[in-house]
Amino acid sequence: MRNFIVTGTDTEVGKTYVSCLIVKSLREAGINAAGFKPVACGDRQDARLLREAGPKDLTLDELNPVFLRNATCPYVAARLENTKVDEKVILRAYDALSAAHECVVVEGVGGWEVPIGPGRNFSDMAADFKLPVLLVIGNKLGAINHALLTLNAIKERGLECLGIVFNNVKDEWDTACVTNRSMVEEFSDAPILGELIHGQDYMDMDVLLERLHCLEESVWRMNGTIPKTLVRYCRICGGKQRYGGISMSVLERMGKAFGFPVEKALF
Repeated sequence: MRNFIVTGTDTEVGKTYVSCLIVKSLREAGINAAGFKPVACGDRQDARLLREAGPKDLTLDELNPVFLRNATCPYVAARLENTKVDEKVILRAYDALSAAHECVVVEGVGGWEVPIGPGRNFSDMAADFKLPVLLVIGNKLGAINHALLTLNAIKERGLECLGIVFNNVKDEWDTACVTNRSMVEEFSDAPILGELIHGQDYMDMDVLLERLHCLEESVWRMNGTIPKTLVRYCRICGGKQRYGGISMSVLERMGKAFGFPVEKALF
């Protein structure tokens, strides 16, 4: 099981809400998952919610190694306290959580390009983690532009978008809320992992787990002395992306040349 980052198109779009649902649902499915909030500003409520959703024995400092008291961007908050965001401390805390858990859900701070230090944005930290990124979109007017800008910025960092979760931040839907999803699907290739209604207290993990498996390396099976290849094709991304594996066309040519069947597994 791979760790991944949860970022958002803006602040207050539901990053913590989605992260907690994921951690809780993974644990209910028998996966030892934990949340991680590298930086919190203003209060530690996000970290408390992540602890409530995950292992109860973790301290706030383990879940949230950097806490700044001013509710502003980390760079400004750190300057106001005459300190800095210590990324080495964050990395040590992350490594400790990763060593003790099957999956660590890293919740970002604010949006993708929020400044965390001199010449450093959250996107720089994310690039250092080298993890796939799940994007939470607050489904409201303006979400299309914010989503496409963030998706492009993730690509520019050389990171893979794990997928998108649309979070309906209010009960009432207007035309934008109804049409945002179809527009994002048309103008990006990031798979939609789910859409949450306002106040929903569960999240279907099947789609997310399938997508996570899609990012794992291909599995080789042995059938006697003849290699029979199982290539993992994700039905969420339509098999367009194959990570750590060999393309199906190459495998088919290999099978034809050596006389063994090639299986394509949808999982």
